[in-house]
Amino acid sequence: MRVLVSGASIAGPVLAYWLTRYGHEVTVVERSPVLRKTGGHAVDLFKPAMDISERMGVLPRIESLATGTERITFLREGTRRPISADATKLFGAASDRHVEIMRDVREGGTAEVRSGDRRGRVAFERAPAGVR
Repeated sequence: MRVLVSGASIAGPVLAYWLTRYGHEVTVVERSPVLRKTGGHAVDLFKPAMDISERMGVLPRIESLATGTERITFLREGTRRPISADATKLFGAASDRHVEIMRDVREGGTAEVRSGDRRGRVAFERAPAGVR
């Protein structure tokens, strides 16, 4: 089956991986003209994403790209002093598995990715009856 996935951020390529693994021909379309680099924003992967990454066989690579952030500092509007917290303890309270990587880290894959392509949006908005 040929499948069109709209969006090449995080979920789109993961979906493409699994669909390809189960024998589907996948094309990922991204309306941005190039794969986005978000200017230094990080992505936190918690237990569910870590488990999926492990099943995909990419967890060691993801862990090797960890940012190593140890402290987080907040400055609330109207206050003079920042609040600093131990990131390990903070994230550890939310999940027993966590890694932070930069959002623009993307490598490999077997799906075709077309940047600057808006067809995914059109395909979902105007899909014929019976198409899911």
